[in-house]
Amino acid sequence: MARETLPVALELVFGDEGGYSNVKEDRGGGPTKYGVTHRTLAAHRGGKSVTADQVKGMSREEAVDIYQRLFWPQCGGDLLPPGLDYAVFDFG
Repeated sequence: MARETLPVALELVFGDEGGYSNVKEDRGGGPTKYGVTHRTLAAHRGGKSVTADQVKGMSREEAVDIYQRLFWPQCGGDLLPPGLDYAVFDFG
C-alpha cells in the first residue's frame, strides 16, 4: 500500500497535468489525459494501442490506479522523504 503522501502527490500532479491533450510534439506523442499517455494506458489495459476517444474517456480513478501501480513504486515513492517523493514522482 502506498504511503499517505501519495494522495497529496496525485493532487499536485493532476493540477499540473490537467485534462486531455493531443499534441504530437509532446513527449507522449499524442493523446494524453491526467499525464497518462496513450501508450501507458494501452499497456495498463493489456493492449497494443488505444484510441484518442478511449484516452478521453479514461476516468480519474483509472489514472490513479496507473500512477499507484506503475509510477509511484518505480520512483521509490514509499522510500523517499515527503517532498522529495513528489519531486521524483512528478519528474518521472
